[in-house]
Parts: sequence; C-alpha cells; structure tokens
Amino acid sequence: MTTRIGMMMGDPAGIGAELTARTLSSGAIGPRTGVLIVGDPAHWSRGQSVAGTDVAVKELAGANDVEVVGGKTLFLPQALPDAEVYPYGESCESGGRYMLDCFKALLTLYKDGRIDAICFAPLNKYTLKIGGMSTADEGDWLEQQLEYT
Repeated sequence: MTTRIGMMMGDPAGIGAELTARTLSSGAIGPRTGVLIVGDPAHWSRGQSVAGTDVAVKELAGANDVEVVGGKTLFLPQALPDAEVYPYGESCESGGRYMLDCFKALLTLYKDGRIDAICFAPLNKYTLKIGGMSTADEGDWLEQQLEYT
C-alpha cells in the first residue's frame, strides 16, 4: 500500500521550502510513500538552493494530472506573485493568499481521495490573516474547510 502525502512549503518568507527540500533529500521518505508538493516553482527552487539539495520532482500541468505513487515526488504548481524576489522575513498579503491557495488545492485532493495526508512547513499566522484567513489559526481554518466544526 502506498501512502500519498501532499505537502506545502509554508510561509514563502520563511524557511519552509528549505526544510521541505532537506526532508525530501534526507532519505526519510520510503519507497512506499509518494509525495506531492503544491507551490510555486521559484519558491521550491529558492528552498533547494538554500538547502543545497537537488531533489528530482516531476512537474505536473495541473490538478487533473495528480496521481501520487510510491517512491516519486510530484510538483503541482501554484502561483506566487513575484516568487523569485519574494522578500524573506516580511509578511505580505500575497504570501498569505498563496499559503491559503496551496492549502485549498491540497484539501480538494484530500477530499477527492487522491492524497491520504497533508503536511505543511512552518506558517506565519499574521501573514495568513492578512491574506484572508478569518479564523484564529490554521487549525481552526482547516476544521472549517473540512466541515469538522
């Protein structure tokens, strides 16, 4: 049985993409686990550069192409405006929207049964809030999106 994990790289102003790259390059992900990263390719590239990694990913054209299989890492692009020059250490509305959009894409794939779990790198609650999150934190927001409340 394959475990299918959907990942998002967290706050684009933080260390999330670097942590994602380090985790995926560490050998911690076994051959029966498939990974789908949702995010901006430039955000991923910056993370790999900082981490000094070169994790091979297969970039998909769109959500309809998502078929997570063991031993593979897929990449579903999600646009982040000006990702190549997004400022480290600063909260921006576009970063909050980007994180919420990544979460929404992963939640749709989870609800559709195309991934089994969602993993995310560090977030910034303030950035999420200025990007449109109306709940106290991401846990409450996820409960609301999944209609668990």
